[in-house]
Amino acid sequence: MAYIFAHGTGTEADPYLVETAADLNGVRDYLDAHFKQVADIDLSGYVNWEPIGTYSKFFTGTYDGDGHKINKLTIDRQTDDYVGLFGATFKRATLKNVNLMNVEIKGRDMVGGLVGWLWTGGTVINCLSTGNILGRNYIGGIVGTSDSGDDRNTLKGCCGGSSVLGNNCVGGLAGSIRYTNMTDCYSHASASGTGVCIGGLVGEISSSNITYGYSMGIVSGVDKFGGLIGWIGGIHPCYITASFYDQETSGQSDTGKGDPKTTAEMKTQSTYTDWDFDTVWGINPAKNDGYPYLRWQKLEPEEPPEVLPSYTPQSTIKLAFKAGDSDPYPMGIFYADKAVYKVGNAGTKIDGRNSIGKYLKDQSFDERCNYPSQAVSTMLEAMLAGAGLTKYYVQPSTVQIGMDFAPNKNILDGIEEILQYLPGWQMREEVDGTVVIGERTDSHFTQPSRYTF
Repeated sequence: MAYIFAHGTGTEADPYLVETAADLNGVRDYLDAHFKQVADIDLSGYVNWEPIGTYSKFFTGTYDGDGHKINKLTIDRQTDDYVGLFGATFKRATLKNVNLMNVEIKGRDMVGGLVGWLWTGGTVINCLSTGNILGRNYIGGIVGTSDSGDDRNTLKGCCGGSSVLGNNCVGGLAGSIRYTNMTDCYSHASASGTGVCIGGLVGEISSSNITYGYSMGIVSGVDKFGGLIGWIGGIHPCYITASFYDQETSGQSDTGKGDPKTTAEMKTQSTYTDWDFDTVWGINPAKNDGYPYLRWQKLEPEEPPEVLPSYTPQSTIKLAFKAGDSDPYPMGIFYADKAVYKVGNAGTKIDGRNSIGKYLKDQSFDERCNYPSQAVSTMLEAMLAGAGLTKYYVQPSTVQIGMDFAPNKNILDGIEEILQYLPGWQMREEVDGTVVIGERTDSHFTQPSRYTF
């Protein structure tokens, strides 16, 4: 029986919501649907995860991790191919914003932290994997192998910190990419192989392009290995543009497959000519061991919290609005009945009564407590006049209502009790001191009565 999701219908507009490990396991029952992760997930309860999608039953949908973590993915299938969180994808499948932490994966061929085989028009964007990955051939920290035809695959904004071990075609981020465009990706993973095609970022590249990428992990192999890329082949040219590797930490010095740089150079922004350090990349000596990182990782130093003032009840608040070089626009004087003290961007929220509100709250009905059934607008006008106000407007209404208030009830609470019977109505004091009561859309309202700082 197919798994039943609590939320969503699996469409692009209304994806299935993945909140638990059971939800994530249920993805395999709807291989062509759309999914969105809404919470961090711990997979430690699955001692040997079964990859989602196989060679005969591909995943063809969309999975959006939305930046949430998937922790402790464990797979031990050393006689199986197509191994990862997802085994095999096809027909423009999309995997994005997935953060895999502390993976322990063992497979045979086409093994990756996120997906074993990305095939035909697939997209992997803004994904991360850390942990240990072991296999035989086509082993990568994010993708085992990315292969396509005219409908090229896309790897963008991905990074890895795994230890990746195998025989042939082993890469810190991808074991092999063919007919694939890789942009803005990096790897801190070590890549080790007992055979050929071992690279810090990609083991083998064929008919593909790599732009704005780097690696810094140690690389070891027998033949065709390199600091960034192990081997370049294919019938179509490959273009490696503005991509680098750390020659000191990798132990490599090859050229023509990415430019070798010293550790100091790798940690210097000027090394990365034409890279977008405004919106895509960041670099800071205190973050990511000083190497560039992707801004979506949110490793930027947090700004010190802004301590905003708190207000005690009945304190006076004078508000004015100013934009650019314009003169301040007065919004009135308010009294704080409630205050919530917060630090940082959340601000301090104040439920403020204006001066007339304070005046009405301080008065009780005394003998003016019985109001026979009459037009509600007439009743409200009588209450305001009885309180001694002369500047007020009440929206005309034919709704009939009668009220009997206790003598000690304050007038403001009495008015607000009446407004409960009038959906969409409210009371506010304007800057000129006029009290306005009516529907929120009434043209007599010009200023709000609640402000958030």
